[in-house]
Amino acid sequence: MKFPKKRTILENAKLDFVNIDNVLSASKKERASKISGYVLLKYPNSMDIILLREGEPINAGRFTRRKREIVPIEEVVKKAKNATSGLVSVYETASEVVRMLLSSISEKPIFKEKDVSEVDIVKLIKKLVELKYSGFFELRKGISFSYVSFEKGYAKKGFFNDKLGVPLSNEEFLKMLLKSSKSEGLKISAFKTTLAEEEQAPPSAITLFLNVINDLSKKISSIVGESLSKRTISMAFDKTRELFDWFGGFKIKGLVIEGTAAVSSEDLANGFAYLIKDLVEFYKPILGARIEKIVKDILKDYRFALKNLGFYKNYGMEKYEE
Repeated sequence: MKFPKKRTILENAKLDFVNIDNVLSASKKERASKISGYVLLKYPNSMDIILLREGEPINAGRFTRRKREIVPIEEVVKKAKNATSGLVSVYETASEVVRMLLSSISEKPIFKEKDVSEVDIVKLIKKLVELKYSGFFELRKGISFSYVSFEKGYAKKGFFNDKLGVPLSNEEFLKMLLKSSKSEGLKISAFKTTLAEEEQAPPSAITLFLNVINDLSKKISSIVGESLSKRTISMAFDKTRELFDWFGGFKIKGLVIEGTAAVSSEDLANGFAYLIKDLVEFYKPILGARIEKIVKDILKDYRFALKNLGFYKNYGMEKYEE
């Protein structure tokens, strides 16, 4: 697949010869490399994409023949590291393209993959004006994608191959589509207003919270016994998973929670704060004030990182910050 780009940083390098961690770290080491863009990881039956803002991975997705979906950044990186075949490319692009790519992966289109040759183009343009449509069109020709943004029914900018942010009018867009409608092959999809560049929690933040909860679980187990501790963490885990859908990306093995999820840092902190709150409520009748001290001692080693993630703002966790 090919998306609009400003310049090529790396193209079609074999994954077995490339260290994906180095590829990602190189995108943020130097000022000139702190780009808005994307990393494409091409496999025989799918393609993964990591979206970048100022060199930092902010989200990730997966394209297959049947669907597109948001996936955890960590999952994409692990797959690249374990792949026996595949190609990696890195491109700089406009921040608008990053947002439109994210929306096209995560949002349901208003309509999808309509062949231009089968659409009444003039009627469509008039309808956009009537509805004061704001959003963007995705145009796909084979494996090449382009985008056209709209504000209140009128085309504003086009993002084509190596030409980004080209000013457009409805008349120019109409001519483009009418020309394409003479032959089959151009598919169009429409999406609502583009999302902000929604960020996933980085893998390091997920690892942090897993370390916190697993250290806490093991410490409690050394006091109340492994059997009770296993049952309790399992019940708290199931209850948290009912309230936070993204928690389904994790699983529990004995006293240890492992896994990953495509979730924002804010939601991640909120979910793990709820899990700890639930554990405290269960053990309070058994351990009394001692459980509060155990939690405070465990969190102490991670205090600054937890504060930066907003952990102490959730479910009464502020009492453990001091």
